[in-house]
Amino acid sequence: MNQLQPLDLLRQARIRYTQNEIANLLDVDVRTIRRWEVRDNEPPSYLADAIRQRLLPLIDSESIKNHSFTFIDLFAGIGGIRLGFEAQGGHCVFTSEWNAFSQKTYLANFPQDANHLFVGDITSVDGSDVPDHDVLLAGFPH
Repeated sequence: MNQLQPLDLLRQARIRYTQNEIANLLDVDVRTIRRWEVRDNEPPSYLADAIRQRLLPLIDSESIKNHSFTFIDLFAGIGGIRLGFEAQGGHCVFTSEWNAFSQKTYLANFPQDANHLFVGDITSVDGSDVPDHDVLLAGFPH
């Protein structure tokens, strides 16, 4: 399996941090961050490790601490099963859904935040990029 690409991790970090904050934490110029985001330049391969080591551990997980358990939502569709587990005190930390139409609906229902990673095709994700969780949910294939 492939690990998440640097640009995907940068997008995840941008949910929580400004371009200036990321530039300071990665010790690069803010213009470099902007060029990576608009794809004027490809991010270097070391960026993925730098984000994992310097940014993602700093993301505040207070909202996770207020929940009874965490879960991941694979083959999520539009997120129906997630509602039931959230109603029981759970917090979703990772979602995978490959269908583009379902992705749009899911993200409209459950916007991304700093404590939740959304990816498309699960086969493109390295196991080390899946956050720790208590329960694994998996939708029934159609």
